[in-house]
Amino acid sequence: MDCREEQIQALSPAFFSAIVENSSDLISVVDSSGTYKYVGQSIRRHLGYCPEELIGTNAYHYLHPHDISLVMQALAFATAEKSVQAAPFRFRNKNGEWRWLDCHFSNMLHDKNIKGIVTNSRDITEQRKAQLNEEKAQVYYKSLFQDYPDALILLDKSGRIVKANLLFYHMSGYSAEETIGAFYYKYIPEAFWPLASSAIQQVLKGEIKTLELQFFKKDGSLLDLQITGVPILLKGNLEGIQCVIKDITAKKKAEAQLELLSLVADKTTNGVIITDNYENIEWVNNSFTRLTGYTFEEVIGKKPGNFLTGSLTNPETMAQIQEKIRKAEPIAVEILNYKKNGEELWVAMEINPIFNEAGQPEKFVATQVDITSKKKAELEMRQLTKDLFDHNRDLKQFTYIVSHNLRAPVATALGLANLLTMVDKDHEVFDTSLKNLQITVEQLNTILKDLNAILSIRDNQNAAAKEKFSIEEVYQQAVANLQDSLNQHQGKVSFCLEGDCNLISKKAYLYSIFYNLLSNAIKYRSAERPLQIQVTYRNYPGSGTEIVVADNGSGLDLNKIGENIFKLYKRFHRNVEGRGMGLFLVKTHVEALGGHIGINSQVNEGTRFIINLP
Repeated sequence: MDCREEQIQALSPAFFSAIVENSSDLISVVDSSGTYKYVGQSIRRHLGYCPEELIGTNAYHYLHPHDISLVMQALAFATAEKSVQAAPFRFRNKNGEWRWLDCHFSNMLHDKNIKGIVTNSRDITEQRKAQLNEEKAQVYYKSLFQDYPDALILLDKSGRIVKANLLFYHMSGYSAEETIGAFYYKYIPEAFWPLASSAIQQVLKGEIKTLELQFFKKDGSLLDLQITGVPILLKGNLEGIQCVIKDITAKKKAEAQLELLSLVADKTTNGVIITDNYENIEWVNNSFTRLTGYTFEEVIGKKPGNFLTGSLTNPETMAQIQEKIRKAEPIAVEILNYKKNGEELWVAMEINPIFNEAGQPEKFVATQVDITSKKKAELEMRQLTKDLFDHNRDLKQFTYIVSHNLRAPVATALGLANLLTMVDKDHEVFDTSLKNLQITVEQLNTILKDLNAILSIRDNQNAAAKEKFSIEEVYQQAVANLQDSLNQHQGKVSFCLEGDCNLISKKAYLYSIFYNLLSNAIKYRSAERPLQIQVTYRNYPGSGTEIVVADNGSGLDLNKIGENIFKLYKRFHRNVEGRGMGLFLVKTHVEALGGHIGINSQVNEGTRFIINLP
């Protein structure tokens, strides 16, 4: 026995036990079926078990289901061979967590002191997680790189292309063999080399740099590209550059067209507005500023309709414009705009869409021609025509009055006057004739008063000043003056107000309208039921005024009456006293206020007047 063997024998079993129990590895002994025969104390530190809990149990019970087969295979190899290194597997600890183990199997079945397979395991959970995370990151990056919505290339620090995604190859026409390992400047015009070189140097210093340059496709054509260089850092060290590439060829062409269009548009005397597809202003020319008073800086990014239109702009025209823009169709209209100082500006406007290469609307160009003078002349001519029409209508009406209403009483008066000259004053006929002459003259006086009232309305409709007043107060005045008649016939009037009760108009005209309509309702009430009158007033800013007077009276047959309903001295109820003046005055007052009156009526059901005022 040599000296070395003597030293080993001198060491006590406790010495070797201490080494095993305090080892950083998990040491155990299993039989060929995987049942534990021995478990080292280090199991407590690493997996939380007491050795006694595992001895006699099968190791497969603690293995992940997916890893059992590979451990069984390793154990089988160890039984047949001297030793085997098993692939990493998952083992459940005392808390139920899966831990990754790296295990070496040593066959000591023939050793009389052990008679089993010694397993030497290390907990590699953290290393395994890091490895899996790195693998996932690589898979994720590879997927992200290939599926990125823009073209991508990777450059090394010298500017060589080391990788590119499929979108780059599709955009450029080159293959991977033609690009990998090539310098970037091979694909760009020489004029852009200094710009690209400067940008790469900035990125290599850790900056993110974006530039625009041109790029040669494989077929020799040029693309306009926007390239963003991003430094690639690995553990703090710069490894290369990732370039995100966007094709802006179409955008550059559109900008060039817009620049040319702007140059032409700036020389025209008409206002020009260029908007994007969302109607936001991108450019206006100097003539637009001259016409409207708005500067380029004041309108850029705004929608024209938000500041050029106003309360009197025709909403139907605006809706028509919006519909054509939605359909990307050209349109020509005349529309009332407003200058910055509030003045009215009539323009003849044409709007035309500009389409991109895909046939989609990209911009809209609107031209404005100032037609304010022309429009004012048209409006004046229209008003003159209306005045002539009204005067002609009045003339016809007065001719009718003279021929039908004045002629008879004048002839009667002349006849009676002649008769008086031939009859003795003491004769009975003289007194009768004189009395009839007086009645006839009073009729003539009434007709002349009516004519004077009509002419007064016509003469004063433009001269009378408007004033602000409460419509409810005017209504109450008319009701108060008719209250005795309402009480006498047990009539009830209700008033419904919607919106603002204040109105800027001609107070005397509104009183006349209320008075005559209420008076007519009382006069032509039904004998079959108590009189009910409902007055509804609606007034909302910007939407005009509506007055509705409805009753449950005797009603009218509008099919028979036709257009005579509002004519002077037209009466439709022979059993009721009247001159046929009330509705004529109502209509005259409504039209003098620039409004319109309509009627709905059914015999023995009632009548409903609808008045609309601006």
